[in-house]
Amino acid sequence: MKPAKFNPLYSCLLFSVLICACQKEGVQQISEDKTAQQRTLQAQTIAPNDVVETKPAVLKAYNVKINANTPGYYMALPARYDSTTKRYPLIYNLSGMTELGTGGTTLSRVLIEGLPKLFSLKTFPPNFVYGGKNYAFMMFAPQFTKWPTVADVKAAIDYVKARFRIDTTRIYVTGYSMGGANAWEYVGKYAEKAAAVLPMAGPYLLSSTEAKYIATKNLPVWGFHNDFDNYVPSYTTKDNVNLINSFNPIIKAKMTIRPTGSHDVWDIVVAPSYIPPGSTTNIYLWMLQYHR
Repeated sequence: MKPAKFNPLYSCLLFSVLICACQKEGVQQISEDKTAQQRTLQAQTIAPNDVVETKPAVLKAYNVKINANTPGYYMALPARYDSTTKRYPLIYNLSGMTELGTGGTTLSRVLIEGLPKLFSLKTFPPNFVYGGKNYAFMMFAPQFTKWPTVADVKAAIDYVKARFRIDTTRIYVTGYSMGGANAWEYVGKYAEKAAAVLPMAGPYLLSSTEAKYIATKNLPVWGFHNDFDNYVPSYTTKDNVNLINSFNPIIKAKMTIRPTGSHDVWDIVVAPSYIPPGSTTNIYLWMLQYHR
């Protein structure tokens, strides 16, 4: 049997195919490595301030005396607060008389109901999206020893503003029962310091001067009450909202009067799943529409 003749052309073609295959494999590997490096680099270069909150806020008790009538407070901070440098919107929560105390072992009374209860149960959403942006709320809930004056309410918020990274253009004031009255009175004197106010079943009637002041400062107002409240009559909320609107504010004051009894309107209203009649959003997305 004769040996096959050596074909130089065939050898060249085979060598070229092998070289091309090696080159393609090398190029593909380099490309994959580069893509992986790019992904890693992109992950590393995402600013900590832009990372979306996914974990519940951290609630902490502060047995710190703010003044003679404010022995302590609770503060809820976004889970990544210590990893960022940005400022956060704040909900200033003013509690009812049941939560009065002297700090120490009585401070936990602040968590009995309403918004602080949601934070204590870790059921308050860590992130809200409004206008294509992500927002994580802080919450401040002071305890008072006795019914606070408007000076006490102001002193408490001034205290935390100096100590936490609060977006002072987005401070939303809310309160229920006694706290609802405190909220009405506070914005009647310091409306320009709030981005919006949501008083709930508050036993306080605004004066004409206070209502006009709220209207001229363009403060968004949303009052809540149960119509057959057996403790604080619903006309307090109705009269306050109507009085503010009598001064023709740019942003009309609004109210939600639920056709039911009992005093406790807040545990329903603060639930993120609750959409008040006539509204398309919960109270938190409504808040985020407004800033100073």
